[in-house]
Amino acid sequence: MRLRGVARFKCPVCQREVEIRIDVSIKPVGGLHEVFVQHGDHYIKAYIDTEGVVRRAFPCASST
Repeated sequence: MRLRGVARFKCPVCQREVEIRIDVSIKPVGGLHEVFVQHGDHYIKAYIDTEGVVRRAFPCASST
């Protein structure tokens, strides 16, 4: 199954499901798309492979 622009995973902070859209026209660096997501009152950084599998997701500090 090829990535169709949508990935779903469980938030490592609040355990709710996260759905994100990815621009698949851009070739990922090192085979992984890197995304930052604002999710409620926290931020998540995720790495998603070209098959749509989330390889890693972890909380990030906001810049404010």
